[in-house]
Amino acid sequence: AVGTTICICVPDTSVPKTQKLASNCFHGQSHRESHRFLKTAQKGTHSLRDFYRFQIRVGKGLRCGSAGCVSNWPRPLFLHIPPDAPGVATTHRLGLLLLLPPQLFDPNTHGVDNFAGLLSLARRENLAVAVLLGRKLHFNVHRNLRAWPGQPDDVAYAKSALQSVSSLTCIDAQRVYCVGLSNGGRLCQRLASELPGQAFAAMALFSSVRYPVPNNGTRPIPLIAFHGTDDGINPYFGSNL
Repeated sequence: AVGTTICICVPDTSVPKTQKLASNCFHGQSHRESHRFLKTAQKGTHSLRDFYRFQIRVGKGLRCGSAGCVSNWPRPLFLHIPPDAPGVATTHRLGLLLLLPPQLFDPNTHGVDNFAGLLSLARRENLAVAVLLGRKLHFNVHRNLRAWPGQPDDVAYAKSALQSVSSLTCIDAQRVYCVGLSNGGRLCQRLASELPGQAFAAMALFSSVRYPVPNNGTRPIPLIAFHGTDDGINPYFGSNL
């Protein structure tokens, strides 16, 4: 891209072993039940045709707070689990890449070819890939990475999605990554601040670097960021928005 700057931040740190993710690494009957469930799950369409499609519910009833609102309205979760590579069993722990698309980008109808490289990487590195979509294709993260009151609580949505994925397959809590583009990248950073107990191993951000206020993160996170200097929506040199 014209005028693109790449920033790489790799702090001298490792993911703490106390990181929590309610992983369910299946064995025996539990393992077979999981595979039967996945085989009957619906598949996505277009660029998500290699993903399982689920609906998750973030809460049992409508409840609103400063972080947004949770309800029992279904939210989408698309999950790709790579085919078994030679010598790798599905009971082995997979890494997880959480992919958060930009505003107004619907992977159900756009970008049929966008996922080929990503899924090739997932198979090579033994990564599951989870895709979330904001309400009306917009995540609730705004100035200072805060939420608008009365809009969906997308931190709670992401947390529920991570727990749902870990209940469906065996996830290595030390290898959970967040990749976000524009509005999706800002949600990655908000999650890093709002879910410090579920710290990411690393993040990759595209046209989305912001600083959360307040910052509730408890440790540095390795980060690679790409941002075009000609970006007219998210100016490289900043703005008052």
